[in-house]
Amino acid sequence: PSNNIKAGNKLSDSSYIVSNTINAYIKYYKNDSLSILRNKRSYTNAICRETEYPYVSYSDGLFYYPANESFEIRYQGKPLLVNYVLTSDDTSGVWVCDLQGKLFKIEGRKVSLIFDFKTKVKKITHKASALFLTTNQGIIKYNIKSRKLDYINKLDGLASNKVTGLEIIQDSIYVATLAGLSKLGLDYNYLNKVRPEVSLKGIKINGAKFPLQNNYNLSSKENNILVDLSTYAL
Repeated sequence: PSNNIKAGNKLSDSSYIVSNTINAYIKYYKNDSLSILRNKRSYTNAICRETEYPYVSYSDGLFYYPANESFEIRYQGKPLLVNYVLTSDDTSGVWVCDLQGKLFKIEGRKVSLIFDFKTKVKKITHKASALFLTTNQGIIKYNIKSRKLDYINKLDGLASNKVTGLEIIQDSIYVATLAGLSKLGLDYNYLNKVRPEVSLKGIKINGAKFPLQNNYNLSSKENNILVDLSTYAL
């Protein structure tokens, strides 16, 4: 069972929970024994800090194991497929993202939809009061307390927006991308407060193009206005 291990977490001083390509199991070191939780390909697992009960992500869904019981976690009647996107924090329950990019907080068997990122999330990592989610558009930093988002990409120092891995060590974020490894500060403020220059390129009123001018005198029926702006990201 030690072959093809994908993830492992400490359950107690004498036991670990392990996910691998064949199943998920608990390893007891005092008597050198195993307890198979489920014979299904398993991607990763996480432990609720408050209850110390584990959650396991399988190829066909997410399962919860309280007090030697087993429950499948479902959302709107369907299995919750999360692959590797599962982590715990300092509160009750765990955080997961499904394959469509929806962020959920799960406490016991209760599933709450928190945010829909509308992009595929590859991995989720927790540090202090923030979640870091890796995508093909960079990193999404989600503040758990304020529920605010920061988007971290090449403009912030990433070698590429296509992120393949992320690890947080002390006060630094190490990010693996298709273009190489990047190192970022954990406490860096990614909100750019400098206003970019904006230019007006064109205007359409009720579908017709109008020449650019300082002001327009419009009737009440001329109320469908499309403005074409040009700017650049900072």
